[in-house]
Amino acid sequence: MVSTFDRVVTKTLSFVGHALQDAVVNPDGSYVYVANMERNQIEVIRTLDDVALTPIPTDLRPRGIGISPDWAYLFVGHYLAADSVVNMMRLSDTTVVSSLPGFDNPRRIAVRGSGARFFVTDHNADKIVAVDVRVETLIRA
Repeated sequence: MVSTFDRVVTKTLSFVGHALQDAVVNPDGSYVYVANMERNQIEVIRTLDDVALTPIPTDLRPRGIGISPDWAYLFVGHYLAADSVVNMMRLSDTTVVSSLPGFDNPRRIAVRGSGARFFVTDHNADKIVAVDVRVETLIRA
């Protein structure tokens, strides 16, 4: 962890595996979510005390990650080498409520202000894909 006041490293957290990928902070700054591709899970860090909480398991290799502005959903890009997907996961119960296939390597996810649209960098395809969120459904824009 790095202090934003003086940019000094205050704590280092270690996780099993060597494939930590994208990270996102929830809107009020109280949690950080980190995609751990090798372990098929999302690491959860509480920023109040910099403690790693129980990770959120995924069945696929998480790579890119974004969060809705209301902190209700994580958007997770999973890398499978072929037929990669982006999932919409409800944080209250960690259920995947929607999946959008057709990616080559969804590496980064940027959520637009309202949360109704996000953008995915599809690394291997050299393109950016816009995705609309309608209720609990992901739709390619």
